[in-house]
Amino acid sequence: MRIGLIVNPNSGLGGAVGLKGTDGPDTVAEALRRGATPQAGPRARIALERLAARVPGAGLTIAPGPLGADWAEGLALDLRVLPPREITGTARDT
Repeated sequence: MRIGLIVNPNSGLGGAVGLKGTDGPDTVAEALRRGATPQAGPRARIALERLAARVPGAGLTIAPGPLGADWAEGLALDLRVLPPREITGTARDT
């Protein structure tokens, strides 16, 4: 089994603090200024921990850095990390 995963690190930031989404760096900055805390990455980590516990060695093709690989480090999964590129955290990345 091989799974592909891309995490949008900005997902959910805006709604948590009364903004309508987080498209664009200015909106992300405003959400963080209002006290939003990133949830997508930590939630992805929980899901990956559960996957690794149930299917050790499962194949995972994953985006680099905060778009995925950061959240899979150290787990019993067969990781294939996509080549690095500039990560802006915008819709263009995901």
